[in-house]
Amino acid sequence: MSKRRRIQYTRESLVEALNAVDQGKMSLYKAAIHFGVPRTTLSTYQQDRDRKGKTGPTLTFTDAEEQLMVEWTREMYQKGLFCRANDLLEAARSILDDCPRTGKQKNRNLYNSKLIKMSSNLFRAVIMGAPGSGKGTVSARIVKTFNMKHISSGDMLRNNIEKSTELGKIAEKYIKEGKLVPDIYITKCILGELAKLKSSSWLLDGFPRTPEQAEDLWRQEKIDSVINLDVPFDVIVDRLRSRWVHLPSGRVYNIGFNDPKVPGKDDVTGEPLIQRPDDDPVAVRKRLEIYDACTRPLNEYFHQQGVLVTFSGKTTDEIWPNVKQYLESKIIKKS
Repeated sequence: MSKRRRIQYTRESLVEALNAVDQGKMSLYKAAIHFGVPRTTLSTYQQDRDRKGKTGPTLTFTDAEEQLMVEWTREMYQKGLFCRANDLLEAARSILDDCPRTGKQKNRNLYNSKLIKMSSNLFRAVIMGAPGSGKGTVSARIVKTFNMKHISSGDMLRNNIEKSTELGKIAEKYIKEGKLVPDIYITKCILGELAKLKSSSWLLDGFPRTPEQAEDLWRQEKIDSVINLDVPFDVIVDRLRSRWVHLPSGRVYNIGFNDPKVPGKDDVTGEPLIQRPDDDPVAVRKRLEIYDACTRPLNEYFHQQGVLVTFSGKTTDEIWPNVKQYLESKIIKKS
């Protein structure tokens, strides 16, 4: 015995059929046939309307408006407006509950006003830690878990070095000497990039490194949290001694911990891996000494602003669960 084919109908057809029955223009049977709505469905909605004083079915948008709402919501999500998938669902439910079926323009205005209000859910954070402390790994997990844009000063510098830009040549000279690149060459580049992300949640990695950079950042952006990774320097020196990188992508491998599938080759492209000149143990210790001297006042600055939180440990797997729990509590509280 073949199954009965399910009748397809639109919300507009359902409303028109109900109105025709209410106004006495058609019987329920004729309205069902004329508008292509199943008679049992029409009867159920008719009974509900009678019980509720003929307020109509719980419709908010036409099919076209509903599709437009989905597109708007998807666009906002891609811009980082919502930190979690549940935020997206709650926003949609709230909009559907609150928007009366009073015309496309009014619905659009109300929907947009809600999106503007929800922009307060944007979350901006800085991650700090000495070179080799695991900032890259922890950053990747934060970005993936909380749907944030990742801005890495290190990646920006390496891209400039690879392309031999003016900034790249200057940065390469300082890095080979085990020194930090001066503020003047970094600050303008980073702040310019952040200015493009007004509607996004983001994580800033590797900047600021001095109180002066921090003050410039604080004047331009609202920072919700500064995550400080505290890893013993001896652990970092041993870690970087065995580190190999694929420079174009920034992918990192550690011999004995995260080995490439083929020794000396990148897993994705098969291109050669290199050891950075600044990963030499002597250069590393010099960089760590400079980092410590420069960032002590930086930590104090963010502590005074009330946004600094420090996570201590020897490995990323030890530190990450605490970082994740902290951010979950901050983002849920903010939303």
